[in-house]
Amino acid sequence: MYSVEYHTTHASTILLTRVGVARPLRPELPDGEPFVRADTFDLEPVPEVPRRHRQPLRPPLAELLGTLPPDEAIARAYRDYDYCRREIAGALDCHSSTASRRLRAFEKRRVS
Repeated sequence: MYSVEYHTTHASTILLTRVGVARPLRPELPDGEPFVRADTFDLEPVPEVPRRHRQPLRPPLAELLGTLPPDEAIARAYRDYDYCRREIAGALDCHSSTASRRLRAFEKRRVS
């Protein structure tokens, strides 16, 4: 019984919305990258929530590699933005083991 009423009501709402008599039931919500970045930039990290869920949008890999020193860009892409070594290697036009060695070398230099 409920499903029949729902479908009838839903169809009526769609028809009335198309002819301009009624407004849609769901308001238009802002979306897209500017909206998400504006509302998520200052979120405090929660240890139980994976980084990729706290940072739903990551900068393009080409942008990271173009703005930072190469080895630092590899480390930031891998550690901060969860790019896999294969993606990084593809952007650098090298093998994933090469990207891995550069990452490891950068982290050793940074620790020492």
